[in-house]
Amino acid sequence: MSTLKKIVSASLLFLSLSINAETARIAVAANFAPTLKQLSTVFEQQTPHKLVIVSGSTGKLFAQIEHGAPFHAFLSADSKRADELLKRGNAIQGSGFIYARGQLVYWAPKESPREDKPNFSTLRTLAMANPKLAPYGAASQSAAANLLDQKIPPYKTIFGSNITQTLQFIASGSVDAGFISLSQLIMMPEQKRGYWWHVPENFHTPLTQKAVLLKKGVKNAAALAFLDYLQSEAAITRIAQNGYTQ
Repeated sequence: MSTLKKIVSASLLFLSLSINAETARIAVAANFAPTLKQLSTVFEQQTPHKLVIVSGSTGKLFAQIEHGAPFHAFLSADSKRADELLKRGNAIQGSGFIYARGQLVYWAPKESPREDKPNFSTLRTLAMANPKLAPYGAASQSAAANLLDQKIPPYKTIFGSNITQTLQFIASGSVDAGFISLSQLIMMPEQKRGYWWHVPENFHTPLTQKAVLLKKGVKNAAALAFLDYLQSEAAITRIAQNGYTQ
C-alpha cells in the first residue's frame, strides 16, 4: 500500500466517526483544469463530497500556497514545485504521486493540416505560456529553441500568463501560432484544429505532473477521498483519453 493510501485510509477511518459531506479546494495547473472538471463530476456523483477548483499557472498557485492560501490539495504541472512544498513542510510527507505526464503540441489553426515540422520562416508572432510561471511555458521555450534554425527568431514571442490564456491568444487570431498541451487540442472540434504538430519529448524537459496533499487538507475528507480517486483505474483511463500518459 502506498504511503498516500495509508494516510488516506487512516484519516478516513478517523473521519468516518463523524462522516459528513465536505468541500475541498483543489489548486490545479491550468492545463489539467478541464480534465479535473470531468473527474470532479464523477467524483461528486459517487461521494457526498464537493470540490472547488482553482486553476492557474503552477508558479502562481505555488506562491499562493506559500502565502497561506486555503487549498487542500495541489495538482502541479511539474514535480519540482510539488517536491518543494513537501520539502518546506507545506505538503504532507509521503502524499506525492505522479498523476499525469503532459505532452506538448505546436498549433497553427489558420494553416492546413500536414505532417512535417513547423516552419518559422514566415511566422510573425508565436505564443507560449510564461516560462517563469508555467512548466508548459518552459517546455515551449526549449521546443522553440530546438526547432529554430537561425540565431535570431523571425517572430515576436507573446507570453500568456498560463497555458489557457496562451490557447486563447492563438484561437482568437491575435497570434499566428503557439504551443499548447495535447489535452487542450484533443478537446477542441477537429475542424478547428488546422495544422498541429506533436512536439517530441526529447525537445523539452519532461512534463511530469505531481499531486500532493497540502497541510491544510490533512483532515479534509473530501481532499483525501479525491486524491484516492485520482489514482483509481477509472480516473487513470479518463486522464489517458484526454492526452496524458502515466
